Amino acid sequence: MKFIANPFKIFFMLWFFVFLTLYLTIDDWVEISNEFIVVNITTSLSVLLLSYILKGKTECLHSWRDENALNELFINRYLCFVFQIICFIGLFLAYYRVSLLIPDNIFSPVGYTKLRMSIGDDTVDYGILAYFFTLSFIVTSLTIILRVRGEVGSIRLILSIISSLSYCYLSTGRTFFLMFFCFSFAPLFVLGVVRRQHIVLISIVIVLLFILVAYLTGKGISEEQSFIENINSFLENLRSYTIAPVVAMNMLIEQISNSSIFYGEYSFRFIFVFLSKLGVYDGSVMPLIKDFVDTPYPTNVYTVYDIYVRDFGYFGFASVFFIMFFHFVLYEKCMLKGGFYVFLYSASLYPLIMQFFQDQYLSLLSTWIQVSVIYYILTSSSHQDNCRSRV
Repeated sequence: MKFIANPFKIFFMLWFFVFLTLYLTIDDWVEISNEFIVVNITTSLSVLLLSYILKGKTECLHSWRDENALNELFINRYLCFVFQIICFIGLFLAYYRVSLLIPDNIFSPVGYTKLRMSIGDDTVDYGILAYFFTLSFIVTSLTIILRVRGEVGSIRLILSIISSLSYCYLSTGRTFFLMFFCFSFAPLFVLGVVRRQHIVLISIVIVLLFILVAYLTGKGISEEQSFIENINSFLENLRSYTIAPVVAMNMLIEQISNSSIFYGEYSFRFIFVFLSKLGVYDGSVMPLIKDFVDTPYPTNVYTVYDIYVRDFGYFGFASVFFIMFFHFVLYEKCMLKGGFYVFLYSASLYPLIMQFFQDQYLSLLSTWIQVSVIYYILTSSSHQDNCRSRV
């Protein structure tokens, strides 16, 4: 079994690219404080130390190989098919709800922008249908494995991918596209089925989808601009998504004081929301969407450290140490046990890749609970571990 996607390699490659780009464009941003530089160096060294401590254990993991690992993955394909039908029904219901609230054609820039704004101010609420977004990604990820093994036809796979991409479109968020691709194709990377040329092709598709969203939202692409102007505008917009969050975190650090620390209210927001719905907690819940700051590019995301720094000040940066240890535990389970953990670890690559942008760990705690439960139901056999689905 050829495993790739070591979490520590991804972590260092990601942050190396981000800080290298920041260094090369340093004159375009607000001043970076010395405290921010020291904190990030310390954080990187702590993760490096952790990777060194676990190095021997990681090397031992590679001694386990199984060329039939793909075929040994258990997938309940009948239940998967039922969930796929449910996702189709949910998609039509979601589109119907949107059509009632948004009079414009949502497949036009005007209609799509209105849908995006309506979701932002909670005018459009998918309610229970929101759970079908993630369910669709999970079903597609399993359908891809079944198709590679020759257990389902191409039509079913294509319909599943179209369903998931449609949910991404209705979400109006770029991050949903990235989540979909991580869920769907990361298992193939982890299993060593996908080769480098496939990674390049998938990357191109992701870029094209981002360009489509940029065109529909008018952020980076416009019919009124020339080709060169659109290229420059898109690259500027891309920088605001990749580098601006890091600069915004630098600005947030400068505002930290003992009086502005919230001691878990941001990190454990899901618990407060849950207790509030039960009527047990009647206090205020911290907002999920933060205020914009000028870096000078406006942004309201502050990297993965955002909620932890708001709650615990400088100690919040230590969160990455525990996060990376969590990734390693999943990586270890994936390599030693396979099965359910292959999909769970693959899904965890999404928040790992998104670290430069915003926290997708505790902020999406309810989503990860849902993902874990559904993957367990669909990929865990009660009578045999890591066995192939039988007809």
